[in-house]
Amino acid sequence: YTISNRKPETDRPMAEQIRLLQAAREQMEFRTQAAQAAMKRFDQAQTWRKNANLAASMLRVNITNEARRLLMMQVDKVTIATMLREADRDTRMVMEILDSFRDQATTRFNLALQLLNYDEFRQDLNDAEKCTTQVDDLLVAQRQIAACHGDIDNLAGSSYIWYALTKFRSEPSQRMIAFLMSTSERTDFTLHKVHHQLSEVAYPFEHESGRISIGPYVLENMPERDDYMGLLAGANEMYDKTISLYYRIVGQIASIVQKVEMQAGMPAFPEVPTLEEEISDEDDTDYTL
Repeated sequence: YTISNRKPETDRPMAEQIRLLQAAREQMEFRTQAAQAAMKRFDQAQTWRKNANLAASMLRVNITNEARRLLMMQVDKVTIATMLREADRDTRMVMEILDSFRDQATTRFNLALQLLNYDEFRQDLNDAEKCTTQVDDLLVAQRQIAACHGDIDNLAGSSYIWYALTKFRSEPSQRMIAFLMSTSERTDFTLHKVHHQLSEVAYPFEHESGRISIGPYVLENMPERDDYMGLLAGANEMYDKTISLYYRIVGQIASIVQKVEMQAGMPAFPEVPTLEEEISDEDDTDYTL
């Protein structure tokens, strides 16, 4: 979710704001079942894309047998390109459903958080000032991570392929070395880029070191450019910690939203699927094709 704006769009009465929030909750409940089913197909399409990109990289470094075993079919560039097109088609179909769910969830979150701007509502809400301050920190961090999502996702794709290639070939060939050098340069650039962007934003939770930024949290030590295994470990660390932090942030925002809604007299919202938002429809990282 990308929660955009907490300020009410109009000077509408609080009762009208609550009515709009209730309607948004009902619409989100209506879309939940379709979103849950879509997530299963989305995961399948992502697996197809990941395996097709890995098989293409295997061909590039001449690990044909493992590529064929991975896809369980004859491997060539045409076959792989076909798989990627089908994965993209499925992803686009699924994303239409997920986008509808996500948009409705964003509307619900915004309407609920806007209630924190009403003095009459804040008077009745325990820790209203604390909630408002925490929401501001969470939203800034959430937006910054969302803005970096494409680069973070590419780190995961590169490290997955990198690890698999080194696993399947014990004797590095010239093609393998050339591929690793190219990948390491791209990974090093992306690590520094994302680390810099996330270092501009405060870590929105308590930390043993006190007030820190997100950059050092998601990657404690930046590896050297020629440290191939260090770059691989760094890419995995940054991806895992950033995605985990993103979901923790969204979960905390959702918790505050639930608190606000219950204060407004609404029941707890039913469990909904976890959506990896900000995922692009296509993986545009040029692995081999």
